[in-house]
Amino acid sequence: MNFAHNSETINRNYLFLDFEGNKAGEMYVAGFSKEGITKQVVLNEKLQAAALYEGIEVTTPANFVAEILDESIDKNLIIAAYSEAELNYFKEILGTTTSTHQFQYLNLAKAAKKWINSFLPLKPK
Repeated sequence: MNFAHNSETINRNYLFLDFEGNKAGEMYVAGFSKEGITKQVVLNEKLQAAALYEGIEVTTPANFVAEILDESIDKNLIIAAYSEAELNYFKEILGTTTSTHQFQYLNLAKAAKKWINSFLPLKPK
């Protein structure tokens, strides 16, 4: 898809999302931006004291994913992230009972690579 020329995609509302965790798959924090508001949410109870001290919301990963998905579906938002990691985490939380086709997901890494490559000169044969 050529995002530079697709006004329908450009004019849509997005929910930008980023999860932060460790290599073992334990999630600590999620950051998201929608409708001009950027927030962080702590997803790990081990960080609850620090989160409360800083005034950051604490919730479970399952509750956070459910809220994000419900809102994105209700408001017709495209969930945008810079990899497949967020999408894979959704699938892990949701299990096989919920289909990911119910929400829209944009992997910005793929879009950015296509955009960058569109400006590169052709490689010599």
